[in-house]
Amino acid sequence: MSGTRQGLKIGDERGVTVLALAAIGAVVVIALAGGLILMSRYETMRAQRDVARLQLAQLSARVSARAVVVRPQAGVVPQESVASRAAQAVVRVAVPAIEAYNADHSVGYAGVTLQKLQQSYDAGIRDVKIVRANATSYCIQSDTGGPPVYHKGGPSGQIEPGNC
Repeated sequence: MSGTRQGLKIGDERGVTVLALAAIGAVVVIALAGGLILMSRYETMRAQRDVARLQLAQLSARVSARAVVVRPQAGVVPQESVASRAAQAVVRVAVPAIEAYNADHSVGYAGVTLQKLQQSYDAGIRDVKIVRANATSYCIQSDTGGPPVYHKGGPSGQIEPGNC
């Protein structure tokens, strides 16, 4: 057969092996990226669920003319607890998009706006206000239309009650 085997030269096996390993590496990278996207979407869905619970609680409060009982029955979540969780959730959902903006722009967090985050990173971000953003840090806070308000001073701060 004079040095060939099924159309490949005898010395070409190493090149084919390198190409196969590169293809496997590309598949792994794509799988990891898909996993990160799914995790981000899961957080968005969790926050949207919390916001929906808040809206349902607010609607229920409007329909019911009764005052909120000071000591709720066992198993009943007070409306203020739902509002607090929803305010924290809208801040939590915006953080991955802000960090992605920072990674994509050489100016850090400077110039980030809610509209840019919604257009380029996550259309589900809402009810959050970007109070300040510069090259190295930012502060965002919930903007759900009422108390309570939560904020995060990033990148390393925690989500805490109050304004920026």
